[in-house]
Amino acid sequence: MIKIIAYGFFKNNNLKPIFEDYKKRISRYYKIELVELREIPVKKNQNVKNILKKEAEQLEQIIKKSKGVIYLLSEWGKEYETIKFSNLIFSHIHNSENITFILGSAHGFDKEFLKKHKSISLSKMTFPHLLARVMLIEQLYRAVTLEKNIDYHK
Repeated sequence: MIKIIAYGFFKNNNLKPIFEDYKKRISRYYKIELVELREIPVKKNQNVKNILKKEAEQLEQIIKKSKGVIYLLSEWGKEYETIKFSNLIFSHIHNSENITFILGSAHGFDKEFLKKHKSISLSKMTFPHLLARVMLIEQLYRAVTLEKNIDYHK
């Protein structure tokens, strides 16, 4: 099982159909789930560190039920070439491990939470969260096509 946990909602965003298309393609081979979370609003004069701690507590409650490996998407995470990313994904799947990817809120992750979990980076550049979600699922689909020998990756 592949799970993506992300803050924010697609709503009527034009990226949603793209995400859903890749999700449908992946679901032909593997169970995949998206869990969308409501961001905790930052009020005027509120310390963002406190919000990040609350988000970390919320995420810990969600992922404690998850079995398998957790990867945070972070600009400080390890970058992978596509084929190595595919190998990483399937090293877990072939060991019957679930994989959970977490995209933090607009403020990122609590530093202690970030230290506790493995992290990967899609790029050193900053992207809107919804676009990063689409980029992640496209790379997951690309990994599936490599594994299944489907003509997609060039």
